[in-house]
Amino acid sequence: MSLGGASVVWVKRVVVPVMLAAIMTLAGCANSTALPRSEQPLWGITVPQNAPISSAQRGVLADGTVTNDEYQASFRRFSACLAKGGFVVMENDAVNEVIQYGVPAAAGKLNDSCYTKEFQWVDGVWQASREDTSNQAKSYGVCLTEKGITPKKTEEARYEQLQQAHIDAAKCYKRIYPQG
Repeated sequence: MSLGGASVVWVKRVVVPVMLAAIMTLAGCANSTALPRSEQPLWGITVPQNAPISSAQRGVLADGTVTNDEYQASFRRFSACLAKGGFVVMENDAVNEVIQYGVPAAAGKLNDSCYTKEFQWVDGVWQASREDTSNQAKSYGVCLTEKGITPKKTEEARYEQLQQAHIDAAKCYKRIYPQG
């Protein structure tokens, strides 16, 4: 997309369970408790003490939860960081309370730096907390119900139900949400 001659990259940083597990493993701090991920503080994520994040982001994560207000404030700090470099972040409508936004392609490394410093961990935890109310979770519930199966509460459990019933999760989602 072009805005006044500048190229804009629409960003959708989707944090899925596999990515969260990778973050936890790379950070060397995977939580080994037997609790389901949704019942663990920060969804099983422990932020390393040496992570290059702002004190504001670390403060949000300190109590083990991320509220919508904290998520929004962290996004504003990320946007302000880019604005200091002369770049404007363009917001679209939120989907499942997850912000959809675009960043000028020229922001490059500054975008990555600002995201890491001000928003990455909060964004990841917030997105993980929204997982069970996502369109994907809803589509799984519809497909299970259509087959006479009572959907379980979490997206993860619904996915397992789909697998056990030999229902293709990707086809299910695409049928219910053809536009993605």
